[in-house]
Amino acid sequence: GTPVSGATAAKAKTAALAKYKGTVERVMKLDDGSYVVHVITSSGEYHVAVSKDFKVTGAQQGGPGASGAPPAGSSESGSTGSSA
Repeated sequence: GTPVSGATAAKAKTAALAKYKGTVERVMKLDDGSYVVHVITSSGEYHVAVSKDFKVTGAQQGGPGASGAPPAGSSESGSTGSSA
C-alpha cells in the first residue's frame, strides 16, 4: 500500500478509532482503494481494514506478538529462523 495523509487519512482514522480505541500509527491505501489503519491499543497493534467509503470491514492483530506471543517485552521482532 501507499501512505495516506490529510483529510482522507483523518476519515479512515476516525472510522478505525470508533471500533478500536488507541493511537493511529499510520494509514495505508491499498491497490483496491480501501485502507488499512494501524492502531496501537492497550492490547497490541491492530491492522483495521477500512473500505473506500470509510466503513470498518474487519481487523487483524498485527505487529509484534501477532503470532500469539505475549507482546509485553518481547524482543524477538527480527528473529528469522533463529530456533533451528
